[in-house]
Amino acid sequence: MNFAKDDLESLKKEFTKSPKESIELTNSLINSGLDKIYLSKAFYLLSLSHGVLKDKSKERDCLNQAVEEAVKIEDKIRALVRRGGYFIDSSLGLEAFIDLTSAEDIVEKNSFNNTELILSIKLTKFYLYRSSNKNLINNELFQEIEALISSNTNNFIVAHYYKAKGLYYFSLNEYSKSIPEFDNSVLFFNKTTNSNEIIQIDKFLSICKFLINDSSYLLHKTKYENYLLSVSDPILNLRYLISIGNAGINPLSFSNINTNEYLNTINYCVSIKEWKSASLLFSFLAIYYEEANEYKNATESYKKQIEYSALALKNSDEGKMAEMRFESEIRKIQDENSKVRLMFEELSRLQDKNKSIERFMSHDFLGPSRTIADLCKVLMLSDTQNLTPKGKETLRLIIDAGDMLAEMTGSVWEFMHINEKEGSTFKVFNTEQAIRASFKKFETELRQNNIMYDIKPPFANILGNSDLLTEAINSLISNSIKYCKQPGAVIRIFCEVDRGNAVITYYDNSKGMNWDVLQRVYNLIGNSDRTGMGNGLALLKNVVELHGGSVKLASGNKEGVSFRLIFPVRTKIILFRRMAQEPENIWSIWKEVHALEEQEKEEVRRFQIEKWGRTFE
Repeated sequence: MNFAKDDLESLKKEFTKSPKESIELTNSLINSGLDKIYLSKAFYLLSLSHGVLKDKSKERDCLNQAVEEAVKIEDKIRALVRRGGYFIDSSLGLEAFIDLTSAEDIVEKNSFNNTELILSIKLTKFYLYRSSNKNLINNELFQEIEALISSNTNNFIVAHYYKAKGLYYFSLNEYSKSIPEFDNSVLFFNKTTNSNEIIQIDKFLSICKFLINDSSYLLHKTKYENYLLSVSDPILNLRYLISIGNAGINPLSFSNINTNEYLNTINYCVSIKEWKSASLLFSFLAIYYEEANEYKNATESYKKQIEYSALALKNSDEGKMAEMRFESEIRKIQDENSKVRLMFEELSRLQDKNKSIERFMSHDFLGPSRTIADLCKVLMLSDTQNLTPKGKETLRLIIDAGDMLAEMTGSVWEFMHINEKEGSTFKVFNTEQAIRASFKKFETELRQNNIMYDIKPPFANILGNSDLLTEAINSLISNSIKYCKQPGAVIRIFCEVDRGNAVITYYDNSKGMNWDVLQRVYNLIGNSDRTGMGNGLALLKNVVELHGGSVKLASGNKEGVSFRLIFPVRTKIILFRRMAQEPENIWSIWKEVHALEEQEKEEVRRFQIEKWGRTFE
């Protein structure tokens, strides 16, 4: 036995095949001064041997030592994951959750990319959530496992993957789908000569086959119940009854256990404070007594069910896990907030400089630029008789440049002050009123330029500032007036509510823009293809983002320009209010919020690909 040269898989087989000899030899090596770098691996392997010998106390002691002595990252992760599995087997869900979370944190902080160990963490998490509450089993976790499994070659991991997949379908009551996954698991566990895992799968195969009326369920059932008799392990008896009950079958009618043995299992439940399991078993006992017309016993069993159900809710491990998971998310947000705070501190140091720039923009720059343009216009009207045609053209160019400079300066000024309208002025308003206010302002110019417009209600309510939205729509209409010069020019605007967001679509059939222009269209300073257009769109983007939304643009050289202004409506606010009102459901509600955000991203991605064949941010 050489800890330096022998690979881990070979050592694991040795420690499980000959546990007593392995324990004796390893303890001798440790006592003689085994190199510290191998101590964690040695204690990890010793825990396997003690597990085979059913010595739970020594198994835990060795796992504790394996965690404490770990020098290498992979040794620490491996020991934490195995100890997490031990805690799951011992119905210590909260302790398991802490170990698995610690392992995940180590992976994240060290950018650790050992697929086998990462899979071990995720599969053990799956078993933890299944043992605690099937509602905690989420598609996201299982998708992460599926994405990693193809690059793994460890038969033990693959076997557990198929077992987890079978249990996943089992939790969804899709028993016919579970069976082939359990069969695959048995196939791979056979390759690892792990008879203990194989016999445990017989338990689930017996239940699944019974529920789909496959008579071969009796073979698996008999095999597993004979195994239970041979090991006399109360926790295995308990898990067998719970698995039957979770499938909606009364354990007293399915198993060969009699009423006294069933009551002994419930008493064992109570002794280890498995309140939720005790409640479930009492519910089936009550049904059993009721069907036997033993109403007094049935009533007492129902009372016990309620009593233990209340204790389960009060001492719920999954509730504590949900709280810890939420706190973990909050910590990440706080880390981001710290970065934002540093940013604001930097901005505050620049505040005096910004004020100087504002004074320059308003007095020293904006005033003279307007004066130059106005004087040139007077000159053009009164004193052009002595100018050559080239001189007149030059004067016209000066006037155009002056107008553009004044417009750009005004846009920058508005952009710099847009944030002042945020905050206390936000309230719920109907977007249609703000949109119609914009079109009313430009009604005369639209008519003079022969531009038709079509506003299609209904429009959603959002939380924000109606004046700001009006300014944003003003910038779009202003650009349409500039660039919709062809006959049949039209502007269309409508609203959809999609996955918790109000999506206002603004379309005009102007020339459109090429891809290079699109990439810089939100720049504060305009671009050469559409002079000055970027100023208004920078303001538009800022307004929408102040409302917690985003702007998406699609355009083609011939098919016009389409803007999608995406505003969050009240759905997310309602969800966060529910979090405060329903702390016991805090994690599931948080997942709903996350799902809304992911759906919004996917919708935007599809929209961009449909228009351009690629995404555009």
